[in-house]
Formats: sequence, structure tokens, C-alpha cells
Amino acid sequence: MPEPFITIALIRKTQGRHGEVAAQLFTDFPERFSERKHLVAGKPGAPTRQLELEHFWPHKDLIVLKFAGIDSINDAEPLIGYELQVPASERTQLDEGTFYISDLIGCSVFDVATSRLIGLVSDVQFGTGEAPVLVVKESVDADAAEQRSSAVEQPDSAPEQRSSAVEQPDSAPEQRSSAVEERGFSPASTAPADRALAPAKEHLIPFVERYIQKTDITAKRIEMLLPEGLLDL
Repeated sequence: MPEPFITIALIRKTQGRHGEVAAQLFTDFPERFSERKHLVAGKPGAPTRQLELEHFWPHKDLIVLKFAGIDSINDAEPLIGYELQVPASERTQLDEGTFYISDLIGCSVFDVATSRLIGLVSDVQFGTGEAPVLVVKESVDADAAEQRSSAVEQPDSAPEQRSSAVEQPDSAPEQRSSAVEERGFSPASTAPADRALAPAKEHLIPFVERYIQKTDITAKRIEMLLPEGLLDL
């Protein structure tokens, strides 16, 4: 099975007269460009390119990149809109108990007190001084989601791959919304004092240690022991 890739930057424009490009970062670890010399570049509807990084430096809120063989504005212009990716196995390793947002999105969330499937994580929200909040949307087909979750818990079941095969020359890259190398975070030790009401069929659940029973990223499953009434807010 092809290895998934993650997006670390998106080329926005040319920069300078010698083939440099300016890119928007999708990683919280830009210093790792010093060791990431080989990058895969892809754009929907365009062939995948292999690029060798020669130099890089920050510029305002972007990063400037100079690739081997890209030596003029004319050379650089076709790169605009390309996503720069690396194999998922090269993603920065996080400390135990710390998670990437992209790994949590798509996880099934269960309330262990009731054995109820609450729904799937669609986003993670942050607020100043507050715990991270899981945005959990109720599954349209709860029975199907329950069956899927049960299947991935079995030892012989392989987790569903969420990435396209970008290493194949004609494959499109994985989209940024699926996997980027954002900085990881840990569950908060305490819950916020109050929280906004969620829309219908959507729950905002604080990602705090005292609620979490188990987080299995491989199985895409989060088990939580939630206080009574939290899902009714």
C-alpha cells in the first residue's frame, strides 16, 4: 500500500529574479527544511514534480525557497499553486499524549458510560486560556459508523488510508485539510468554565484529561466519559 504524504507548504508566488518562490507554511517546524532537501510537489490536474531544495529563509509570514534547476522567474512561475509534501513517516514525532489535529479529525467519539457513538471529529477549536474543543458531528448513519469502528478495533483489520498515492507520477497530492504538519497538542487538565452552544447535530466537547478514557489514532477512535448533560448543551 502506498505511503501517505503530508503537506508542509503551498507555493504562492515567485520571489526575486533567480527562481526563488514564496510559500505559505503548513508546518510548525520550518527549521526542518534544513534536512528536508527532497520534496514532492503536486497540484490537481498537473504532473507531480520532484524538487531539490538548495536554500530557504523566512520572509514576513512566508518562507522563500530556492530549488535546484529553477533559476529564473520563468522557471519559477509554473510552480505557483503546487503543494510541497513529504512522506508521512518523516513527520515530526510528538511526545506521548500529544496529537496532531489532522490525526484527530475523522475519529469516532464514543461515550463509554452509555456505549453511545456520539459522532465524528470534524475540527478542533482553540480559545485563549481554554481547553481545546473537539467539534463532533453526529454521524448520518450511526449503525454504519459503529460497524466501521468495530472493524478497525480488530487486530487483523488495517486502518483506512486517508491519503492518495502522491509518489506515483500521475497522482494528485493529498489535500491540506487532510494532513498538515501543525504543532501537536495535549489534552487540557481542566475544562473551560462555559462553552458556546453547538448547532443541531454538532457537539463541542472539551478535550480534557478527566473526560478521556482512551485515544487510539490508529483505530480512529476516542473513548470519553462525559458528564451528564454535556451533550444536551
